[in-house]
Amino acid sequence: MGVAALAGEIGCSRRHLAARFRDEVGLPPEAHGAHRSLAGIAAASGFHDQAHLNREVRAPAGLTPRELTARRLPGSGGLAGA
Repeated sequence: MGVAALAGEIGCSRRHLAARFRDEVGLPPEAHGAHRSLAGIAAASGFHDQAHLNREVRAPAGLTPRELTARRLPGSGGLAGA
C-alpha cells in the first residue's frame, strides 16, 4: 500500500502521514519501504535486531511482521481474518 492510499485509509493527508512517520521512525516512508527484508526494516527503524522488531510488533498486534504481511489482502490494504 502506498503512502497516499494509507493516508486516505486512516483519514489524513499524505503530507501529514509522511511527517508523522518521519517523526516516529526517523526516515521518510519511501526510504523505509525500500527495504525488502525484515532485518533491513528493523535496522533502518532503529531496532537493535529483527527479534526486537518482532517483539514490538507482536505485543499490540498479536502477530509477527511476517505473519501480518502474509495476511495482507492484495489491493485492499486490509487483513484477512481481521
